[in-house]
Amino acid sequence: MKNIVRLFTFCSLMLALASCSKKNEEVKYTPSPGLGGDTWASGPIDKWMEDSLTKPYNINVKYRWDPWEVNLGANLVPPEEKRIIPALEAMKRIWIDPYNAETGSDAFIRKYAPKQFIMVGSAEYLSNGNMLLGQAEGGKKIAMYVINNFSVTDIDALRQMLHTIEHEFGHILHQTVMYPETFKRITPDYTGTWFNMSMAEARSRGFATNYARSGPDDDFVETLSTMLIEGKNRWDELVTDQNPTAQAALRRKEAVVVDYFKNTWKIDFYSLQARTQKALNLLSPDTFELTYGFDKVFKGAAYVPEHPRLPKSGLDFSAAFDSAAYRIDTLTKSSLIQTRVDAIIRSASVMELDVWVYSPADKEQFVVASYDFNYSKGADGFYKFNFLKANQQDGEFLIPYLKEMLDFFKNEQFKLSWYQAFSPNNSLYPKVLFTPKQNSNKYFIGLAAR
Repeated sequence: MKNIVRLFTFCSLMLALASCSKKNEEVKYTPSPGLGGDTWASGPIDKWMEDSLTKPYNINVKYRWDPWEVNLGANLVPPEEKRIIPALEAMKRIWIDPYNAETGSDAFIRKYAPKQFIMVGSAEYLSNGNMLLGQAEGGKKIAMYVINNFSVTDIDALRQMLHTIEHEFGHILHQTVMYPETFKRITPDYTGTWFNMSMAEARSRGFATNYARSGPDDDFVETLSTMLIEGKNRWDELVTDQNPTAQAALRRKEAVVVDYFKNTWKIDFYSLQARTQKALNLLSPDTFELTYGFDKVFKGAAYVPEHPRLPKSGLDFSAAFDSAAYRIDTLTKSSLIQTRVDAIIRSASVMELDVWVYSPADKEQFVVASYDFNYSKGADGFYKFNFLKANQQDGEFLIPYLKEMLDFFKNEQFKLSWYQAFSPNNSLYPKVLFTPKQNSNKYFIGLAAR
């Protein structure tokens, strides 16, 4: 047994020596992506970035995945290549070009723009439940997140992306030349737990967004980025919706931002705001057919009589609504009241009509009588609606009491469009106009609903 062990040991030693004697044989090693040794072939994306951003502005864009550029502990995904040029083109047209036009050259952006952008496909979800949509580092680098959600036809995603860029560029500007100290004293109730407050409550306290409550620097850049990306009409609506104290605070902040741009950078902020909106509208026009209807951003129109921003509908529609309300009031002896009607495009051929009936004693208690209408669009652009069915027992029971409301749609054809200038690009409260083909008194105006 000992001899066998010695023989095994001897053979093992000889094999090891033999292996070592192969001096010319090298171990093959392939570095992991992002850890060295990466090579890339330049393509159309790189050429576009070189010509559009790197040469004119000395801006480098990193879109190939590099985990060391982001939070290693976060669940993030790389950007889709098909999104890169459209997103950067939008950034250039809505952020860079308006500054160039307003300052008269590309010198301002070339001097102050961050020198590197990092593209990330998804958002980073933070421990407080919020999403990180962008990040600036020392005025030199901006990380752009949620690139994979980008689409020029999705006005909300477009605004979100550009809001983030304007926000981060605002930080670079005030880190170069600080904004006036008076800004910090307008609404001093900043808090690290800003995420516990809704957007509506933050605005009622004089902040452009709830994130603006996180500190005076973010308050300043959230104010200027909101003003630029929302535009004058939408900003004015946002302000005038608040209580008098909040209105006064928001207007004081607006004045500080405008004066800061004028005195520090010799830029007319309102002119820059108008140029930004023009660029946004040209890139993503709110053509009705592209933004309203089945599988679009807006799918419905809500008639809410008490809403202060909703113009009056035609006499015939008002009469149909009032008649249904009277019948329900009589039926329930005032225990229920009709408060709104929603027309919602549910599919490529079905519109759902929802009639909301509330308890005046407790508006948390309500019934929605729901009805389906088949619809088709004629060559003349008018929609024809045909009643199909009630969607539940309550709706079936209320058909006789809602007769005028149901007949209103099935006995007329309508053309759908945005009401005047109240489109999504120009108003926080876009409005849909149902124009009747025959009876001019049957026009119907509703708040656009998602």
